[in-house]
Amino acid sequence: MGDCMTTGDLISRDALKRSIENAKRLGKNAIDYYIDQQQTVDAVPVVHGEWVWEDSVCSPRTCSVCKQKFYIGRGWNFCPNCGATMDGKEQSDE
Repeated sequence: MGDCMTTGDLISRDALKRSIENAKRLGKNAIDYYIDQQQTVDAVPVVHGEWVWEDSVCSPRTCSVCKQKFYIGRGWNFCPNCGATMDGKEQSDE
C-alpha cells in the first residue's frame, strides 16, 4: 500500500462503499481495517505560473515558477521544465 499521504488520500468512493458494505457485518474494527486497505493514487498539487515575455517577439519566454527560458510558440499551457500550469492564477494554500 505504501506510506500514508500527508496532504490527504485520494481513493475510489465506489470501492470504499463496497468495502464498507462488506465490513458492516463484521463491526467497527473491520470498517477501519477496510478503509486503511483502500488503494490510493499518486497525486501532486497543481502549480500555477505564467509566461513572462521579454522585450521582443523573438525573445524567449521565461517560466515565472522555475525561471527557465524557452523559445516556444503560442498555446503552450504548461512549462516543459517544471510542469507548472500557465494559467496566471494565484497559488492557493489548500
